[in-house]
Amino acid sequence: MYKKHQKPHPELKKLTPANPDEIAAEGVIDWALDLDMWHMDDICEYMTAYVAQPKQRILKEFVRGTFMAIVISGIVDIEKEDSHGEHKSIAVLGPGKVLGEMGLIDGEPRSASARARTETTLLVLTQEMFDKLMESKPRLALELSIKLAKISGRRLRKTSGRLIELMPEH
Repeated sequence: MYKKHQKPHPELKKLTPANPDEIAAEGVIDWALDLDMWHMDDICEYMTAYVAQPKQRILKEFVRGTFMAIVISGIVDIEKEDSHGEHKSIAVLGPGKVLGEMGLIDGEPRSASARARTETTLLVLTQEMFDKLMESKPRLALELSIKLAKISGRRLRKTSGRLIELMPEH
């Protein structure tokens, strides 16, 4: 179902490649992107499994994004750097949650960092493999892009709602 890719992705070189056979039974990804199983099987052909150890950084704020990941197992803290250079947790993601999708969509620098809180298994889609998906299965790539845009939109709305509560009244 998942492929092991020969060369490790540069942004992921500190993570340990996972045995795809060990995560095939997890079942988490079926609903992670709200796609039916047939589509997920097709997308998983372009993804690689990795394991992050506790406290290991997965994404780095301000670094150009080149992949997205689905949390298969474990817990991930999403962190922002404050004005004092301290990292503050702004969200916690568990199995079935997606991270790094904005970087895959727009290629811009990451808006936050992600760090494994526990041993975490991730299923990763790199920009290179997403491009291959677009070439071979453009309709599926479009459907995935729409799902990722919806995930980003929901997060932006949630964040905007929180910000308005913190703003002082005039």
